[in-house]
Amino acid sequence: MYAVDSRDEVVEIDTLPLPDIGAPLPRLDATEHEARVTYYVRSSGEDRMATVTFHGLRALYFGPPNEEAFEGHPLANRGLRPWAAFEIRRSSWIRSMERMNRVHRAHRPEAFEGLRHYVLAFLDSTFECVAKIASVAPAAPEPTD
Repeated sequence: MYAVDSRDEVVEIDTLPLPDIGAPLPRLDATEHEARVTYYVRSSGEDRMATVTFHGLRALYFGPPNEEAFEGHPLANRGLRPWAAFEIRRSSWIRSMERMNRVHRAHRPEAFEGLRHYVLAFLDSTFECVAKIASVAPAAPEPTD
C-alpha cells in the first residue's frame, strides 16, 4: 500500500453506486487501460448489480483491508470507510507515480495532471485505482439455469 501525507483528501462520491452491505461480491475485469468492477448494490429498484468502468487506467489495487480491519487503511482517519465510493484528491499515490516516472527520458509531469484516485470499499475487500474517469452502467443480468 502507498504512504500518505498531509495533502491527501478523502471525498465521498455520490455518483457511484453504493455497495451492498451484506455481500457485494465484487468482480474485477481489467486490461492495461481499463478496469470494470461489477458488484451487488444497495438497490431500491430492479438493478441489483452495477458495473463501474474506470477509463484511462494507470494502476489498480484489489485486496485488503476488509471492513473489520478498515482502521488499518492509511486514509481511514480522513473519512475513508467501508461500503462507499471515494475520490482521493491530491493523492499521494498519483504523486508517487509521477516521481517514479521522472527517470524516463521523455517524462512529462503534465501527463499525470488529469488522473484521479478512486476507492470502492466493500465488505471483504477494497478496490483502488488511478484512472482518468469512471462511468456507471447497470450490470448484465446473471445467467439462469
